[in-house]
Amino acid sequence: MFLRENLDEFIRDVNAGRYPDTISVFEASRMGLTDSSIWKLLTCFRKRKIKINILKFYKNSIGDVGAKNIAEYMRDHSVVEIHLSHNRISEKGAEALTKSAKRAGQRIGTPIWLRLEYNYIRSFDFVWGACVPDKTCSSKSCANHKFVHLPHICQ
Repeated sequence: MFLRENLDEFIRDVNAGRYPDTISVFEASRMGLTDSSIWKLLTCFRKRKIKINILKFYKNSIGDVGAKNIAEYMRDHSVVEIHLSHNRISEKGAEALTKSAKRAGQRIGTPIWLRLEYNYIRSFDFVWGACVPDKTCSSKSCANHKFVHLPHICQ
């Protein structure tokens, strides 16, 4: 599902029940989303109990507050992939996402694919306990027995 319309109109449609309760892929990349947009969107999804497997929010203006909102959403929902490259996330937001992804991966028994490259991350200390996958890993399994995959993180 692609977010192609105005965010407020989309949220009204979701609240009116015009979208399914389970969304395989929610695509909202290149939409100019900010921290407040993410809060509005995820609050709506929580309220309507919408389950999403893959969130694609790359090339937006999401910072640490938005990252923390996404991390909170992951605590109660089985999101298996999150694409957040090319945003404004620093180490603080990346750490919140990685910790939440690790707990989610442990809960569902499969690694969470978390794309964070091309953000404002200068230190990679938060990567501890995660896997920077190589050819032996896939989106559903980790050769290193980790619950978070951070592909391309050093870019």
